[in-house]
Amino acid sequence: MAKMKTEEERRAYLVGLFGRVFGSPEGQIALTYILDDLFYFTRPTDQEGEARRNYATELLHDRLGITDSIAVTAALLKSNGKEPKCPE
Repeated sequence: MAKMKTEEERRAYLVGLFGRVFGSPEGQIALTYILDDLFYFTRPTDQEGEARRNYATELLHDRLGITDSIAVTAALLKSNGKEPKCPE
């Protein structure tokens, strides 16, 4: 990673990087699966699941700069007009 002078520069760099990676239709499908694994779309039933869900929220906010989680959830689930499915 490039050497950043400030924490704000580092954050801006990562938000841009993550945005490019997850901004494509394929990236959105991958992000949906990652968030699903992290219990972002469901309520976890144990502490491990809660920790994963907290990380998902941090990932969206700190790495992608997303503050409106309802909007991102709706956008991801409507990716390409349908819920993403594993290729056969």
